[in-house]
Parts: sequence; C-alpha cells; structure tokens
Amino acid sequence: MTLRKLLNEPKDLQRLSLSFPIDREAEFSFDIFDRTNLDRFPRKWLPGLKQLRLSNFLAAWSDLRDLLQNASSMKSLTLCEATMVTGSMISLLRILHDLKLTDVCIDGRWKVQEDGGNGTSTTVNIMKAVMLPTA
Repeated sequence: MTLRKLLNEPKDLQRLSLSFPIDREAEFSFDIFDRTNLDRFPRKWLPGLKQLRLSNFLAAWSDLRDLLQNASSMKSLTLCEATMVTGSMISLLRILHDLKLTDVCIDGRWKVQEDGGNGTSTTVNIMKAVMLPTA
C-alpha cells in the first residue's frame, strides 16, 4: 500500500507528523505533493487536517503552496529540514499570513535547488512563532 493510499484510510485524520528517511525524501514526498493524478488519487485526508508536521521532505514551491492552501482546517504547521526544488523561503514566509494559522514553526536546514542544481542552503533557526490575528 502506498503512503498516498494509507493517508486516505482514516475518516477523520486531524494530526499528521511525517519525517521521511534521509536519501529517500523524493520517493516519499512524491506521495504527499504530487498533483498530477488528484482525480484518481484525491487527498481526502487534507481538508480536515488541523495539525501538520513535515520534516526531511522535498517539494517544488507550487506543490507545497497547493498543499498548504488546500489544508483548509489547518491551524498548526511545523516544517523542518526541507529541500525546495523551486521557490524560496521568502515565498513560503509570504503565504503563511494568508493561511490564518495560529502556530507556525519553520526550523532546520533548508536547501533550494532553483539555482541550476548547484544547491544553496540556508540554516533556519528563525521561525518559532505564534501568529495571532491582528485587529
């Protein structure tokens, strides 16, 4: 059974924490972020999710953004140790406010491969933040 099918098994999944094995991030991340077969393999688990923690994952910015935007009930997000194939940390930080999350933690070492495959990295020890609505 694939990870994608396994995630769709519970009827009311509210909390999810996934840490993928180092050197196999791409393989497991594909099941989470791939949007090419959503009609055939919908992410039924995503809309009811309230808490998400992902670490050691790999994603294109558009796939990560889509996943976050479709988690319509999510209130708490933790992202650690990731490789973004495209995009930037700035893109990620910009979308967080729009998501109306109450708790956000971005931590660890992040790599961005958009620079032609050379790979740049940033160690992020910043974002242990609570985002509160502003009046």
